[in-house]
Amino acid sequence: MELLDKILDRLARPHLLDFDGSDAVAVPPGYAIHKTKPIADEFRTAPERREGTTILLSLDAFTAFVSRFRDPDSLVYVNAEGRFVAVLDHHRAGPEGAPRFGRFRAVYASPLSHPWQAWTGIGGRWLSQSELAEHLQACALDLCDPALANGAAADLATALGCEYASPDRIRALAADITVHTEGTVREHRRLASGEATLLFEETHKGADGQPLKVPAAFLVAIPVLRGGPLYRVPVLLRYRVQGGKVSWAISLYDAQGRIDHALGEARTRVAEVTGLLVLEGSPA
Repeated sequence: MELLDKILDRLARPHLLDFDGSDAVAVPPGYAIHKTKPIADEFRTAPERREGTTILLSLDAFTAFVSRFRDPDSLVYVNAEGRFVAVLDHHRAGPEGAPRFGRFRAVYASPLSHPWQAWTGIGGRWLSQSELAEHLQACALDLCDPALANGAAADLATALGCEYASPDRIRALAADITVHTEGTVREHRRLASGEATLLFEETHKGADGQPLKVPAAFLVAIPVLRGGPLYRVPVLLRYRVQGGKVSWAISLYDAQGRIDHALGEARTRVAEVTGLLVLEGSPA
């Protein structure tokens, strides 16, 4: 009877198990297996490793954070939308490099600047006179002296065969313009066949009776990315008259090209400041 008690006591006793450094407790049937780590973690004075994702709100903050915690095997990824993700505890480099969890990260989204969103937000649609005036009033400080046009902006003016309008000219155009439409019909007749063609010609004139001259483009100086440098961007201007009312359409020239350039500059800056490899893509 004494031996049976010893056997039953041994079978009913919990056993401490070691699974490659991770402890667990094995108990008899009818009982669950409980990990001891959650209990042990309550008594830790410091975490086992760094974890978590920190969201940064500027490129300078992102590079400062990454520089503070990086090591030689950290990596930075950036996708096509300009979202930077730094994996600070990336796997060690090389085929024999030790794996790591990759749970200590920093993220920066490269948001477009408010002026850039304001100008691109009205692209692709026709604006009334008052809508154009309100936009130019709100964005008056973005208008740029055409004398500052250089590089691609100067090349575009040459290609269009035009000059960029001054800020004063654009503000005056949007503030008060009256368009008078004059139409004439000319008949073109072929004497041999007797066929006739009617040609309608329409002329737009200002309130002074002179032919209306609308500039083809003007310049703005705005940052593409929030907190980024200013870009001198040509703005193409068109108008149409329907029912005696004038409508306007404006669009930033090569907007996507400016975004791609700004993101490329941001990638270069991250690589230079942090000293890390910047890969195009997203981490697993």
